[in-house]
Amino acid sequence: MTTVVVPLALVVVLLAPPVTASAASATDARAEARERFDRGLRLFDEGDSAGALAEFRRAHELVPNQLVLFNIGLVYAALARPVEATDALDGVLRDPGALPAEKLERARRTRDEQAGRIAQLAVATNVPAVIDVDGVEAGRTPLEAPLRVASGTHVIGALATGHLPSRREITVAGGESKEVSFELVATESRLAHLALESGLPGADVLVDGTLVGRTPLPASLALAPGTRVVTLRRKGYREERQELVLAEGATGKLRIDLEEDPHVSLADKGRLALQLRETEVHVAVNGHARGVYAGPLVLPAGPHRLRLDRAGFVSSERAVALRAGDEITLRITLDPTPETRVGYVDRVQARSRWGWIATGGGLALALGAGGVAWWSQQSLPELESRLAEAERAFTEGSGGECDPDSALGAMREVCQARVVDADTELSNRKLLRTLSAVGAGVGVAAAAIGLYLLLTNDDPHRYDRPVGQGSALTFVPSTWIHPGGAGAGLRVLF
Repeated sequence: MTTVVVPLALVVVLLAPPVTASAASATDARAEARERFDRGLRLFDEGDSAGALAEFRRAHELVPNQLVLFNIGLVYAALARPVEATDALDGVLRDPGALPAEKLERARRTRDEQAGRIAQLAVATNVPAVIDVDGVEAGRTPLEAPLRVASGTHVIGALATGHLPSRREITVAGGESKEVSFELVATESRLAHLALESGLPGADVLVDGTLVGRTPLPASLALAPGTRVVTLRRKGYREERQELVLAEGATGKLRIDLEEDPHVSLADKGRLALQLRETEVHVAVNGHARGVYAGPLVLPAGPHRLRLDRAGFVSSERAVALRAGDEITLRITLDPTPETRVGYVDRVQARSRWGWIATGGGLALALGAGGVAWWSQQSLPELESRLAEAERAFTEGSGGECDPDSALGAMREVCQARVVDADTELSNRKLLRTLSAVGAGVGVAAAAIGLYLLLTNDDPHRYDRPVGQGSALTFVPSTWIHPGGAGAGLRVLF
């Protein structure tokens, strides 16, 4: 039985098999969808909403389901992507299927909340042009309808063949409608294309003092040829500027990595703590190695890209945003490579096997040797009495047949042999008692070692993937803790 903790913000999904011509294909798709859904739950629980979204979307592609789509809409909302959240929840509301009434009401409420965070941008250009929002193509003019964007600040760009590109920074509020117009200037020069790379996310990219986007840029920048000054800046880091001479039609790459500003106060930084199941995990932040993780990381406020590496495990990357003065904790589970998984299970099973052997053999030895020691101890008084009687009979003046004064030579030898035999038997029995006691002690020690091996052994199913089995799901109440807060949820038993 595998357990998964699901926040109430997510709904547990019973994935239905798709109708296909091949039963085997349907079974494979169902199994993969269930595995991806389980992985998405784990990633969401660990604070990786982006990773969870990717898994949920793939699960929905494999096995379309309205409850899965509902989960996707909620994750989009958690990622502050109201346009995508509204579209997903609109799909749920158009065809709710078997969605329970309470979930349908939550879909309507969340959809309305997200719709209130969307602004409308009517973009016009003097010539047909490609319009991009934050570096991502959003449409072509003339637009059939205003662009929908999340409230906040965006960089709107307009690009047309034979014209110089134009970009503008726009700030819009939820529910606001704004008009933006671009007057593109014709040029005979062919534009240059510059791909800018940086390990630091969320840094402003400026060309000749004009904001053109933020890292990571989704595409190369189309720039007018000539001398250009590219600037990268972000609070908490030292600004970096590079001057470039771009030829007509040139293409190139530029990498700029910013260094932390040592003069930034702690009040402008946040702390990132990691809960890791493994030891000796190497951490890199924004492409810079930080060594083996040993404690919370103090970083400038804002977004960061985290990478975790450990020999024998699959590398894990995570996006995290810190607020000044706050500390967040992420629980991250590294997935072992197939070789590590097999080796781990073999070691655990071998330790368990030797633990049972030592425990069982030790207990058997302790019981057997202890019984012999007890029997030996119980027989000692009789043997001691027999020796004492033989010694008294062989004492001068005893008056018996073994009295040295009256016993004949042959009888004397017989009586002396009785004393020697009684003494030898008593000594042997004492030796057996001692050896048995030692054996019992060895057995107890072996059993203790075996119990130690068993009690301190790892779980052979530690790295098993929580793949659901069968069609029945069981729900029990639970609580959950997330970097953004805490709450109640459901524990799902597959």
